[in-house]
Amino acid sequence: MPVINFVIQVSIDWVHLKNSPGDSCYINYTSIYAQISNIIVFASPISLNVLAIFASIRFVHLISQLRPTQHHVSAREKYHR
Repeated sequence: MPVINFVIQVSIDWVHLKNSPGDSCYINYTSIYAQISNIIVFASPISLNVLAIFASIRFVHLISQLRPTQHHVSAREKYHR
């Protein structure tokens, strides 16, 4: 998804690439909309993963409260109910 976002930004001239010999590329943003869309595109997978982790933890917590385990003190109690 970030590659598609970058290609779109280059095609509508929101981004200029500057390549100096012997250096890495420098990206010059010409629009604030490009920077905002980059933040949204790069932050959305991270936030979705965090939400999925919290939902999983909540689900496990709810399930563990529904089925309380029964602890046996000794083998006699465990096998002779």
